[in-house]
Amino acid sequence: MTTIQFGCQSKRIMKGSEFKLYPGELLVIQGKLLVKFDFEMQKILKRKELHQISNRRIFDISYSIKHQMYMILFDDWYLYFLNNELKLLQQIQIECRQTLYATYIDNDYIVLISQTRVDAYQYDPSKAQILNHKLINTNLAWNKHYKRLLDKLIIFNNRDICFINIQSLDIQLNLKVSEHIIDVEIYEEYFIIGSPSKIIIYDKLNIVHHQFENCHNGGQLQNILVENSYAFSYGTDNKIMKWDLINLSLLGTYTINDDLPTCFTFLTSNSYLFQSEQMIFKGSLDHGLDCVFKHDSQIQVYSENILGFKNHIYYSIKNQKAIYTTQKTKTVRQIIDQGDTSLFLYDEEIAFWNGSQFDFNIDINQIRTMNGDRIYQDIMTIQMSTFQPNFYDVELNFNDNDRRKILFLLNQDKFEDIDLLVLGCSRGAVIFIPMKLPTRVYTRYNFGKDPIIAIHSLTNNILVTIDLANNIRFINKYPQIIKQLYFTELSCSLLMNRMIVIALRTQILLLNSEFMCYQPEQVHDSNILGLNKSQDLFLSFSNNLVRIWTITGQNIQNFQIHSTIDGAIIKQNKIFIVLQGLLCRTQFTMPNTSINSRDVINSFITLDEYFEGYQQQKRQKTKSTESKGSIGPVKSLKKIHMNEVPKLNVNQSQLHMISIRSPSQTRSPINQKLNQRCSIQKSRSPSVENKKFEKSFVLPQIQKQENKVKLSLYAPAIPSINFYVKESILDIYQQRRQRKGAPKNRREYTMEKIIMNNILNNSSQ
Repeated sequence: MTTIQFGCQSKRIMKGSEFKLYPGELLVIQGKLLVKFDFEMQKILKRKELHQISNRRIFDISYSIKHQMYMILFDDWYLYFLNNELKLLQQIQIECRQTLYATYIDNDYIVLISQTRVDAYQYDPSKAQILNHKLINTNLAWNKHYKRLLDKLIIFNNRDICFINIQSLDIQLNLKVSEHIIDVEIYEEYFIIGSPSKIIIYDKLNIVHHQFENCHNGGQLQNILVENSYAFSYGTDNKIMKWDLINLSLLGTYTINDDLPTCFTFLTSNSYLFQSEQMIFKGSLDHGLDCVFKHDSQIQVYSENILGFKNHIYYSIKNQKAIYTTQKTKTVRQIIDQGDTSLFLYDEEIAFWNGSQFDFNIDINQIRTMNGDRIYQDIMTIQMSTFQPNFYDVELNFNDNDRRKILFLLNQDKFEDIDLLVLGCSRGAVIFIPMKLPTRVYTRYNFGKDPIIAIHSLTNNILVTIDLANNIRFINKYPQIIKQLYFTELSCSLLMNRMIVIALRTQILLLNSEFMCYQPEQVHDSNILGLNKSQDLFLSFSNNLVRIWTITGQNIQNFQIHSTIDGAIIKQNKIFIVLQGLLCRTQFTMPNTSINSRDVINSFITLDEYFEGYQQQKRQKTKSTESKGSIGPVKSLKKIHMNEVPKLNVNQSQLHMISIRSPSQTRSPINQKLNQRCSIQKSRSPSVENKKFEKSFVLPQIQKQENKVKLSLYAPAIPSINFYVKESILDIYQQRRQRKGAPKNRREYTMEKIIMNNILNNSSQ
């Protein structure tokens, strides 16, 4: 198993306000000290007190590789020369007033750049004297900055650039540009000009060949580096961007996750230096991620082949191109792939995408049961079914005439030949609709009240549903629940070859059709955000980590991304990763070592063994927490049987107005808390004799009245509750209707209208 790093990593080197870079070394101004730092050895080599040289401010520092010495320009009009041990060799006074920069050229010329002129002095280091002087006429109105690249000395201001040959000190080219110049680089016969918001490519004839617009999304470009056929830029948005100079495209964006640098410089394409808050950092950049699409949004949903973004733009992984739709006002909830067709679930419809356009829609509001009733539930998830259920409806009774009717409508002879689409609903219903007749409910289950968030056809005879309360139900076609599990930390799930992959916070759990499970030891550094599959591999991703797994649960490769991951998709040997505003791609290779899946398969255990081990770990954590200094010994608790508690004393005249409901029926969050507090647990119930607790609060949608009903509950930590009840028949009926929910069929809808008319007529009289 290997881990590949992508993105920016920074490491603090030392304190310092300014720095100068030389081959393999760094010269840092640290208060009143001059410090020499070695990159390879990662340690400070020498320190020099500046007052031993001069008490004035440093303008510039240059280094001579030929003579192995430093040249420092102070504002006292002297040039000081130091050896590699930072010992003073010599100093000379020179006419350098208003000089901004000084550089030492190895043909023994010192070039001084002031705001209005450029002077070259021939220098003899053995005699420490000036031999000759030359004025370089750059034809620039004023000088702003300089840069040494290859055999050229580049001097520029906001709009003009002068290229000088270092050996002869002759002017080679003057270039005038239309944009504000921040930095200059050279690529073959072209000049790469960095402006605040653009990167412009010029040739020698002053012709613009290409422009990269809006480079740093509102930030200002500060530095450029060209290496091979790539350009790297840094801007005030704290990002490094990689550009392809051959294909003229953006390849990647990498965020520096540190404080905003005040001074930044590239070392190579893989490293950089910056200064922030009087600290100097060295950063490494791994830019193996190639940008394939810039979306400037956030990911909404994704399937195995399609990514959906919040700006209503989709990207096809299979065709590697963007999909622009006209449905700008609809929010997509889910995308699933079925062969060459993709299904898009919206709030009120299901759309079918054939690879080039939407050719078929299912209106969810038009779906009806066999007797013509609407389903009255929102669709939360969809899935194509290989599971073959019986002809069944949880609320209707079918006979032979109904069976013949549905077969006639479907133009089928057998129920086994029907292609079904499964809908998971907001109130716990699981609905099957035939693809040939998508407006009819073929089968409807309902084993809970919580919204269904995932559906998987584990086999032809087992359907798996997962609801928002983290209940996992295994259902057969009769229908019956053959197994039900509950996980407190379930985040997402995935179906792979008769095996369900479940994400439990930072770990994954593999569960097969025989109810055997396996949990790998490898974990994520934070909660798992999503799962995705391709053939016999699947991946899991968290904020900064992508792990690739085999179907047997072996972790074969990892990708550490030093940026926030919004989504990840695996497609054969490619990984597509969604970062901030970019869709990036990288490749991976299968490890050469043979994968011994038999050992992993033998490691599968039963669910009972898994939960027993989980409880043991939980008890061990509890014991370790108590042993670290807790509240003292725990007293033995008395077991309380259900026939002992609670006793309920209620005013008999108003008993009919009070409804005590189970937690599964309660929808109000306040009622849920009340039921949770009133539930009796055997292991936590102390003695309850002669204890009363009183506390009053108002249930939602019930206002205070003078008449009060007081309940006294003789139970541990269970409060007495004051109910404030309206005596109006209309209010009582409305509360009853709210608890029961919306009408489920036409008969209930008609009865509700009749009851409401009777109540209103009686109240008017």
